[in-house]
Amino acid sequence: EAKNIPDYKQIELEQVNSKLKPQNLEVWPIASSGDCLFEALCHQLQTNNIAISTNSQDENEINHKTLRKLVIDHIRNQWEFYQNYITEEDVDEGKDKLGQELVEVYCQKMSALGQWGGHIDIVAVSKLVSRPVKVISAKDDDRIIGEEEFKTEPLVVTYHQHYYTLGAHYNSVVKI
Repeated sequence: EAKNIPDYKQIELEQVNSKLKPQNLEVWPIASSGDCLFEALCHQLQTNNIAISTNSQDENEINHKTLRKLVIDHIRNQWEFYQNYITEEDVDEGKDKLGQELVEVYCQKMSALGQWGGHIDIVAVSKLVSRPVKVISAKDDDRIIGEEEFKTEPLVVTYHQHYYTLGAHYNSVVKI
């Protein structure tokens, strides 16, 4: 009977690869840690030689912890913009909060390493590096966050629902 169970990870990966291949790209696997979005975006920054101001001496050597902190700081500083994007699903507690208080609840939650990142964080990274971020998934149309604002080559990550049993996961890509 186990033979009859579809391998959803493999099916999804084949669908993602069918979108990547015409772009001469392939998946660059990122470990499952809850930091996968930030790890994937760090890989994209390094692969594309994109520096981001970190107030440290080597801005090219960014890691997921630093990127997460920069994203949180950016969201806090631009709370008026981000307040409209935070939904009840984005916060565990503080659903009754509004405005800057709601943004602070979100930032506190996201401060924990291993906390899954998502759309809001991708928007923040796009703004921080002045570059669009393209998210490729198996079933949905590709999403390019920041393409109206920034007319440069996007950072590219892939989104998977079946890559790991824990659920949602992001990987990076590399040129073939």
